[in-house]
Amino acid sequence: QCSTTLGQPFVVQGILFGQNNAFQPVDAAIVASDGLSYGATGVTDGAGLFSIDFFGVPQGAGTAMLYYFGPLMTASASGPWTIVVPCSPPTPEPVPPTVTVGKSPAIPDALDIGYDTRPCNAADHAIVYGSIGEFSHVTQADCSVGSSGGASVIPPSGDVWFLIAGVDNGTYSSLGQSSSGERSPSGIDAVCPSLLFQNTSETCP
Repeated sequence: QCSTTLGQPFVVQGILFGQNNAFQPVDAAIVASDGLSYGATGVTDGAGLFSIDFFGVPQGAGTAMLYYFGPLMTASASGPWTIVVPCSPPTPEPVPPTVTVGKSPAIPDALDIGYDTRPCNAADHAIVYGSIGEFSHVTQADCSVGSSGGASVIPPSGDVWFLIAGVDNGTYSSLGQSSSGERSPSGIDAVCPSLLFQNTSETCP
């Protein structure tokens, strides 16, 4: 499932040829999949290159036109071109700092991990593990433990750390903050190939 509008801009890029092509305004219009027209303006750089950002354009096929009026305000147009506005990645909710851990009474060598889903809850969750002393790399994971607020898992042997992320349609949330900022350990894509992107824009109290 995709969101209906892009959280990130849809970008139209190009180059304006001819004399006086530096530092000139260029207008662009997109007729989107909803039949509405969306406009935006950019400015060329010293070489005539431009990049125009569109926000809130619905996903799907559409057409784009470019308009340039020039120093003498003589209108010229280019297009239409067929475009496809892609789906924006989902924004899964992260887990609040409420994790509990205990030895499972039912499964040997397993841990019962609990986390609060009341403030905000993602569609699914993943638990990633790494070795104590090597906090920048993930060595194992439970890629889908559901959204009930609890999971019984068998962690790797030895001294390990773990983090929990919210998951939604192949995108995982923030793993929390360390003293140096956002936690972004490597290796998640190797142990969980289904997790394609990370989106840290959502927060949870």
